[in-house]
Amino acid sequence: LKPFFDQKPEYEKPVRELKQVIKRYQTKADFEFHITGTSSIVEAMSFWSIEDIKLIMPLLIIVICIILFILFRSVLSALIPFVIVMLNILTTCSIAALFGVKLNILTSMLPHILLAICIADVVHLLVSFKYKTKNCASKDEAVFQALKVNFRPTLFTSITTAVGFFSLGLTDLVPIQNLGFMAGIGTLLAWVLTYLTMPYILFKIPSLDNSKEIKYNVSWNRIHNYVSAHTVEILLIFLYLTMTAIYLNSQNKININTLDLFSAETPARKSYEFALKNLGAVKGIEILIQNKNLKVTDPVFLNK
Repeated sequence: LKPFFDQKPEYEKPVRELKQVIKRYQTKADFEFHITGTSSIVEAMSFWSIEDIKLIMPLLIIVICIILFILFRSVLSALIPFVIVMLNILTTCSIAALFGVKLNILTSMLPHILLAICIADVVHLLVSFKYKTKNCASKDEAVFQALKVNFRPTLFTSITTAVGFFSLGLTDLVPIQNLGFMAGIGTLLAWVLTYLTMPYILFKIPSLDNSKEIKYNVSWNRIHNYVSAHTVEILLIFLYLTMTAIYLNSQNKININTLDLFSAETPARKSYEFALKNLGAVKGIEILIQNKNLKVTDPVFLNK
């Protein structure tokens, strides 16, 4: 592993090349190969972060599409938000690459954050548009009123949300700084892209089908009547769930062992457990020195 003094070491490249070498000998000899160490763990974290995105993002999109279809009773209205979502994610990730932000465990959560933010912006406009369509004389006026009524609320919400993300830059951890910076940029871009593209999309989508709207309202009226008749029972159920969640949260334990994040079937975890069982120890020794009168992190002391 080549040392780097001005940037992060290239953990992934030597591990992947070593895996290619092992493949050539795996079938020729009756041996079992295991790769352990910091390099293999970092490479595994990077690999599984990408794999998680490949699994979680499609699931999130499917679930959100189903929910939007139930709310709007329209396939087109369920798919429209994802035009903005994809534009926002691609633009934000391009900016991240431009600034040299690397993909890691924290920054891999960026698409999921932007997905929720974009959906919120677009759904506000869709709901307002469908409501204004029934109360305005023309579609042009409905689009204008939908954009006008949501302009300031969505703008202020986007700004305050972005400021919250930017505040993560106050931490000393670079991955958290990168996540906060890119999430803040993505939040503002989501609002800009929504107001740049949604007017055209709203002009093109068909008007609301009144028959479906009547059936939709009847369904919500039934839910409203049921909730109103069982208010106490529902409050008690949610109180119980809240107390249960608080108790379970109190049972959480802080664990900085990175390998516990992997499934027992992953190669990195299996190699680590094999080495631990047969070698006895695979981690380096960490020593903490504390002295009230001496700062061991002082460069003057470290140069001695």
